[in-house]
Amino acid sequence: MSNTITLTVRADTKQFETLMKSAGKTVDDFSKKNKRSLESIANSANNMAGKVQGAMKLLGATLVGGSFGLNAFVKEASTLQSVRASFESLTGSAEGARKVMAQLNKFSLETAFSADDINAAARTLLGAGVSVDKLGSRMKWLGDIAGATGADLGQLVLPVSQALAKGKLDTQDFYQILNSGAGKVREVLQNELNKRGLGDVMTALSKGKVSAEILETALKTAASEGGFAFNGAAKQAQTFDGRMSNLQETISNVGLELIGVNKATGEI
Repeated sequence: MSNTITLTVRADTKQFETLMKSAGKTVDDFSKKNKRSLESIANSANNMAGKVQGAMKLLGATLVGGSFGLNAFVKEASTLQSVRASFESLTGSAEGARKVMAQLNKFSLETAFSADDINAAARTLLGAGVSVDKLGSRMKWLGDIAGATGADLGQLVLPVSQALAKGKLDTQDFYQILNSGAGKVREVLQNELNKRGLGDVMTALSKGKVSAEILETALKTAASEGGFAFNGAAKQAQTFDGRMSNLQETISNVGLELIGVNKATGEI
């Protein structure tokens, strides 16, 4: 038996064609005017995202069943359901999962991190005992630090989560944080230890004096106004790569909406 789904839709496509021609012109400009600055190219990507979103919503099923591919959106919807199920297990309720996914969807739209990386980071933090109410702030701190330093989000979240689960930061987890690319955290942590009279960071680590609370305070300080990572994730989202990532998110969100899936909650 064939697994192919064929959609035949008749619609007034005049407005859609106008929108797509406009979006196409943006793509042509994007390709040909290669001497423009990256900022101008990124602005073109943002402009194109709005046009593609309007065109997709206008034609609906025709587009989903055509060039963008129904199967791709169905596969993503299936993955989203699996993600929702995992968050239900980690939070203990459907309401908890709904709240987590809403927070992560907002975080995804505001940053350049992929949905897979964001979901994986959230699962790691929840697994370490971070509450649903605190998840959003911890994701923001770590996302800002990763955005500001270029650190890998997953590699940064893992040792931090291990420290939170143990109640203290040990030397091995500290080195993992540095190796993730977030070396500037060391200076902020040292300043926090100095305020508490705990001395050198390596000595404090060896004596088990760096509590999870001290680590979280340092992370919060780094990501707060005046810190080196303030709005680091949002700034990263304004780069060329970040805006292209957001363009992909726009197409994904609208495609899921057209087949009846709410990406913010994972509900059908």
